[in-house]
Amino acid sequence: MKHVGHSLKPYSLLSELGQCNRSKKGATVFYQAAQEQIKTVFHNNDIVTLNEMNFTINGHSYSFTYNEININTEELRLLAVVRAMDIGKISRSAYRTIANLSQSLPREWAVSEAKKKLKYNMANQIRTTLFDLSLMLLNDSTESINNEEIHFNDQNIVETVIESIGKGAY
Repeated sequence: MKHVGHSLKPYSLLSELGQCNRSKKGATVFYQAAQEQIKTVFHNNDIVTLNEMNFTINGHSYSFTYNEININTEELRLLAVVRAMDIGKISRSAYRTIANLSQSLPREWAVSEAKKKLKYNMANQIRTTLFDLSLMLLNDSTESINNEEIHFNDQNIVETVIESIGKGAY
């Protein structure tokens, strides 16, 4: 049987689909090779797992995840990004630009969903009562209260405030 040499096309000459397929095949081969090396490098009792791999071909970055993502870990990661955005005052559009530069960062839509969920949970746990005291403080006359000290001597206002505070207390 005659052996015919098979040469691979350079990555840059492949179509976009061909580049994607070549990258997937490479990631599969790398994973299998890593699994074989794990057997020779680590003890049999050690549990070693290859979770993800990142590589770049001619400027095109690829990231492959080999195992299921732990949902709890991913939620904590998203909440950490939300917190960092709030502390650093990073806008959604700025984060979107940063996330486009790094494939390891969660996408902006996922961060937005995590923020909505956090706000919803906080709203359910922290009760807020708003009062419009402006109508109660101003009487029918047009006299200014800028220089006067405001007194809450209306018993209805005092009782309403006390009752509302009692409802919100835990």
